[in-house]
Amino acid sequence: MHARTKTGGYKASEIKWEYINEIRKKTTLPLIANGEIWNFADGQRCIETTGVDSLMVCRGAFNVPNLGNVVKHNHTAMPWHEVVELLLVYSTYEIKGDKGLYYPNRVKQWFSYLRQQYPEAAELFREIRTFNKAAPIVEHIQHYRDKVLATLPQ
Repeated sequence: MHARTKTGGYKASEIKWEYINEIRKKTTLPLIANGEIWNFADGQRCIETTGVDSLMVCRGAFNVPNLGNVVKHNHTAMPWHEVVELLLVYSTYEIKGDKGLYYPNRVKQWFSYLRQQYPEAAELFREIRTFNKAAPIVEHIQHYRDKVLATLPQ
């Protein structure tokens, strides 16, 4: 159940987790709460407010790809070098067939979220933002990954 209203839109201040609690009290159906869950504290606050023990993370997982584990187990955010690897795995799926035509826009949109959590994403985004084809973006991310991996302690 998403805790948004049409008039509230995507404004964080308009999230209505308390509505989920009211519905939970009136149904025996299992509920999954959703909306404005960006970190462990948000998840705990949502559970407290809704009385629901199952959560769904959506946009927040674009910021922190392992947000599910962050919220459920209080894990740390995925390290940047692992995010770069994930971008490359994602790329192998997204550039196949007609989806590849949309890949540049999709990966750049993902970067707009990643930049909120990972300062390094801003640098990489600046380097790829002018590319409008999949191949040079993937190639650049691969070179970037190799450069990042070379700086990690062995």
